[in-house]
Amino acid sequence: MKFHDFGQFLFNSSVFDLKKLSEMISEAKDIQPTFSTAAIFQRFISVSEVIKIFSESEFAVEKNFMEYFRTHSQDVQKKYDEVVQNFLNADKTAELTESLEEPSTKLAQVLVDRNLKFEQFEKILEDYHREEFSPVEKVFADWYSTLTFERKFDYPPSLDVAKDFHGFLTESLKTTIIFSSTPVDTVEKLFGASVKIQGAMPVVIGVLAEQNTLHKLANSYDDFVSEDIEEDFDSVAEMLNVFTGNFTVKVASQLGIEEELYPPLFGRLEKNVFSFLTVTCDFGNFYLYIGEEEIF
Repeated sequence: MKFHDFGQFLFNSSVFDLKKLSEMISEAKDIQPTFSTAAIFQRFISVSEVIKIFSESEFAVEKNFMEYFRTHSQDVQKKYDEVVQNFLNADKTAELTESLEEPSTKLAQVLVDRNLKFEQFEKILEDYHREEFSPVEKVFADWYSTLTFERKFDYPPSLDVAKDFHGFLTESLKTTIIFSSTPVDTVEKLFGASVKIQGAMPVVIGVLAEQNTLHKLANSYDDFVSEDIEEDFDSVAEMLNVFTGNFTVKVASQLGIEEELYPPLFGRLEKNVFSFLTVTCDFGNFYLYIGEEEIF
């Protein structure tokens, strides 16, 4: 299980709808998780162990166990974090400290700080860690099954693209990414870029959005993008170049299959396209295209 899948799991499980999750993702950008929440989320420590170590500490006056997980003022939180830190070895403490910046850990903290009941929080984490298939694979399979036969393309390589792109976006944009199969109205003005991979696993990968959202995406990937759609195109094309480059290297190393990358194409979408996955993140929605035909 990759921990950047947590937001996708929440969406798949219908724990929260997309609107509520979008609000939580925005909140998570500016939050600092507690060691208690991070340790539970990373499975370094059990809930009962957290309760026990706090019960045996000077904070035993707390009656609500969830208070050990919620964020407090900086001084109080430092003391709370030290209690958990002293329970872990140096390696786990270092790994836990690093995980505090992961989008999924921050999203878990938002759940706690929103006064989610203790039993609900435990249940969500138990269900998440019990997942046998990645949440991205589940949503992709559901989306693929809605495509008509004429529009379908090879499943295994396109699934690999979706899973890798989900992780790539999460790490590149430092935010929770959620895929959904919300129908796309291709009448709206969509702009973007695409890259074609040619070889044994031919596929075209594109990213599209309304102009304002495209700029937010471009600016999230490259802080120096100005209010110029040509620079937005360049930024998104570069993002796809990096992703497809990494993806083809992975395919070559794992399967021994050499693929060729075509130069990026970009512009405004001028035709109907159906194989879109909707992508939700902290600044709005855009679309991921996976198919066999060029769209620009």
